Amino acid sequence: DVSDAAITDITPSSIAGSTLTVKDGSLVISTVALTSKSIVGGSAGVVVYKAGLDVGNTSNLVLNSYRVDVDDTNYTAFTDNNIAKLDLYVVENGVSRLLKSLSNGITGDGTTGGYVNFTSLDSTNRVLKAGVDVEIEVRATFASTLNDGTTFALEAANTAGNIVVKDSNNVEVAESLAN
Repeated sequence: DVSDAAITDITPSSIAGSTLTVKDGSLVISTVALTSKSIVGGSAGVVVYKAGLDVGNTSNLVLNSYRVDVDDTNYTAFTDNNIAKLDLYVVENGVSRLLKSLSNGITGDGTTGGYVNFTSLDSTNRVLKAGVDVEIEVRATFASTLNDGTTFALEAANTAGNIVVKDSNNVEVAESLAN
């Protein structure tokens, strides 16, 4: 009707629907303890950080960035001089998917505040399927010459912006982290 007259006779006069529950995407990150290793110069593919990712059942997630920090007591060897390359992988059912490789990507070289931030991750491999638990690994390729007796350990910090994950609606997910 284009007459602008009010329409008063509407059938049905009400519509009943089912109650809907909307659930947000979720992610629980649990650091996996690694055994101490002795490394020789030139070693490649050495897992230096590992965590389990428990992806909730409601939504696929997109991992946008992942930052690992050096442990405050074991940090002296975490330098670009000792580590030629760091690779970030998602491992699902034993299959590794490369997310990002970094050379000379350590910020705060050899200090207590050192970290590496993996951003601009592979657009296909960064998708985490709803309900499918995976692991995330940082693997190192070491320089051919290393300083004797120095150590480092990595951890993820539960600080805003350190790990950025979004759900299928592009809404940021508040992950929980257990180191």
